[in-house]
Amino acid sequence: MPRGPHTRTNLLDATLTVATRDGYARATTRAIADEAGVSEATIYRHFPDKLSLFAAAVMHQNAHVDQWLADLPDRAGLDTVEDNIRACLHQLATLKQSVLPLELAMLIDPELAHARAERLTAHPELSGAPRHLADYLAAEQAHGRIRTDLEPARAALVLLGTLFTAAVGAGPTLDDCIDLLVNGIYTNPGTETS
Repeated sequence: MPRGPHTRTNLLDATLTVATRDGYARATTRAIADEAGVSEATIYRHFPDKLSLFAAAVMHQNAHVDQWLADLPDRAGLDTVEDNIRACLHQLATLKQSVLPLELAMLIDPELAHARAERLTAHPELSGAPRHLADYLAAEQAHGRIRTDLEPARAALVLLGTLFTAAVGAGPTLDDCIDLLVNGIYTNPGTETS
């Protein structure tokens, strides 16, 4: 079978079908290949591992959000930083139904957990949503609208971690988290007393 975009799209659609039916932790590449009508080896001609396949399927399903995030750095200097971050996190929150099951599967499936750990070790640089958010924060720094000592990559991960906590319903609402993170806890930043 050719290695073209039609085969890749077919694999992504099959992955979503199998993951919806069986869950990510129980979805096998054999079942996905069967659903797509291809050999299991075909999957690995398109994706280096099962985690890459699953992540690509989630983003395929949510291409509109991925495009919105890719355009986020261009919003620097427009609206307020709080409004932009709020819009970003609310866009990401729309992925809850499709991303959360994959995130949870990575916690319980040894193969997915191992692939994630290897990827983070081999490629510690940010990609996807964390990279877009970090690029946006760096652009806002260039506009002088956020602290210059802020590490954009670290701040992006904190914001996304907060989103994940809010998404699983383990705490305050997303808007409460955004308000605290953007506006801080001090009445006059930089004037805290001991």
